[in-house]
Parts: sequence; C-alpha cells; structure tokens
Amino acid sequence: MQLYDVVAVGGGTAAAVVAARLSEHPQAVVLAYETGIVKPRVAPSVPGPVVRAAGKTA
Repeated sequence: MQLYDVVAVGGGTAAAVVAARLSEHPQAVVLAYETGIVKPRVAPSVPGPVVRAAGKTA
C-alpha cells in the first residue's frame, strides 16, 4: 500500500498548484486527487425540417 505525506483533494487548478508546490520537497510524497464532474451525454439537436429534407431525393 502506498503512503502519502499530503493528499490534495479537489479544487482543480488550485489543488494542482498546492500539490506541485508541496512536491518540490525531495522527500515528500504527494497525491493530487480530483474526481471531476460527470457530464451527461447530450444528443445533438437537429431541427425537424433538416431531418426531413435530408431524406428527400432531388
């Protein structure tokens, strides 16, 4: 099991900066933990007339 001296949790850029500064110490073991945001997949919105026009032949 890995042991850490410091765990920087969340904060995005701020946590990354803190972790980077703390890891400048040669003997420090630092973990930056970011879960992020799960965004739902959104289907592209295509107007109905465009879909109907795409199905017609010239």
